[in-house]
Amino acid sequence: MALSDGATSAKYAKEAAKVTVESVIDYFSRHTLNEYLMCDQTEQKETILNHILNGLITFAKQVGCSDSREFSATLLFLINDGTNLLTCHLGDGAIFLANSNNDIVFVSGPDNINGFSNRTFFIVSKDAIEHIRIDQFEIAEIDIIRALMTSDGAYLMFYNRGNLNASSTAKELLSYTKDKLISNDDDLCRTLNQMAEIPSERLDDWSILIFDANQKKNNSTLEIVSMLSEEMKRISDKRKNYENM
Repeated sequence: MALSDGATSAKYAKEAAKVTVESVIDYFSRHTLNEYLMCDQTEQKETILNHILNGLITFAKQVGCSDSREFSATLLFLINDGTNLLTCHLGDGAIFLANSNNDIVFVSGPDNINGFSNRTFFIVSKDAIEHIRIDQFEIAEIDIIRALMTSDGAYLMFYNRGNLNASSTAKELLSYTKDKLISNDDDLCRTLNQMAEIPSERLDDWSILIFDANQKKNNSTLEIVSMLSEEMKRISDKRKNYENM
């Protein structure tokens, strides 16, 4: 799974996020995870960053923009080949891994919330190599059944709902997957709408990916759902009701 969140201030944020995800998919369609893991960790970081940057440079030439800041986007991905599981994280958002008991056994959290930094790091950041995090697990030695990956908008809801503990909300959401209360995208959207109780939580990017080793692969086309559009409609409806009073 791969997720990227473009920076709000970047002109080509949406495109940069798309290129970032497509570049990760492209790389691992050409190279096995085992090949990748044969490199030391510094080379692993350089390899994936350079592959994405090459994609961004190609796109930048197409649109005629030389300011790298206009292509700012975060990076989160997870690769599982049945033998090894690898997570990679740069920027905000988070990755949660849960075992068969649905206990959260690993968290890769955002730097700018965990107190490490006051800024978000992006693929195009000059110091990206210093802040990208790669973690590797051997499947035979661990019990990881589910994974959840989220951008910063939904992470804020996780953080608030869990009383400053995002892992508890991740565990709650994954428990619905475990109990098959969430089995498709529609179920997930309905659940997230109910969980986002604070209007301000809906005003940022909400990208969430869930992996469950016990569920069959879903080949359906993902539908993009805008929490912001829904929130703006709700505000508009309230305003109309007030005017009609």
